[in-house]
Formats: sequence, C-alpha cells, structure tokens
Amino acid sequence: MAGTSGLQDPTRPQMLRPVVATPEQLMQSVEEKRRDYRIDMIVVGSSPWVVIDGERYREGDPFGDGIIQRITRTQITIRTPEGETWNIDVQPS
Repeated sequence: MAGTSGLQDPTRPQMLRPVVATPEQLMQSVEEKRRDYRIDMIVVGSSPWVVIDGERYREGDPFGDGIIQRITRTQITIRTPEGETWNIDVQPS
C-alpha cells in the first residue's frame, strides 16, 4: 500500500492533550469545594448519616461532584471521580 487510508492503528496509544486551566480557574474550583456548608446533624454508628444544608446523606451518596466517602463526628470526607478527596470539618456548636 503506497498511501494511507486515514485509519488509526487501534493498538497505538492515543496522544493525550493536557487540560490547561488558569490559576484563577483552579482557585475557583477549590473555593467552590471549600465553601462553608451548614452541618445540621450527624448520626454516627453502624450506618452513619449527616444532614448538610437541610439534605440528608449517607456514606456512598452523591454529593457535589463526588460521593460521601466517610462520616465521623468531626469530619465528612468527599471523594471525586478523579480520586481526589476533600473534607468538610464539623465545627462544634
């Protein structure tokens, strides 16, 4: 074959292009995740749950762009689909 058919070899890795974000966009993303949430109630034990901003959540429930991974007396841990984790710290009342 003298010419190419325009088909790509499926066994060759695809070239990945980096996602470019400005520092301002990155900070906005972090600030959105770190905003102050109102923790109304936490119940810990064998099946913990929490009320955040008036909505009830259990471990494994979707929250923002992730899921509630863990609920303790002092912290709610969120895990994003990319594997990033972030925490909502519980302030004593």
